[in-house]
Amino acid sequence: MPTQESRREVRVPTRIFVNVTQNDQSQYLSRAVDLSSNGVQLSRLPEERPESRFAWLLFWLPTSSELIRALGERVHERDGEHLSFVGYRFKYLSPKHRVLLQQYLDVQTQRVRKAA
Repeated sequence: MPTQESRREVRVPTRIFVNVTQNDQSQYLSRAVDLSSNGVQLSRLPEERPESRFAWLLFWLPTSSELIRALGERVHERDGEHLSFVGYRFKYLSPKHRVLLQQYLDVQTQRVRKAA
């Protein structure tokens, strides 16, 4: 079910893989836990610590063959025993990618509401 906490936008649970690139060189693969029109929360291994405040996030939505490229600003981190989580706010997303993302989120939100 979509959740809302400090974000104003509805978060949609997801399992999308995200390639995180920091400082134009350091990369690691993460999995998105939830996604909204303004950002994404990623799960990561504890040793994959974000090095910088900003990162390029690359991912495919299940409904599109277009590679989404977003500049994310790290806004929170939370450590768990086996996994850690990091939240990124989208600072840049092309207009085309923003439309694709919103279409995906609209469909997923409707599916969750119908299932409830």
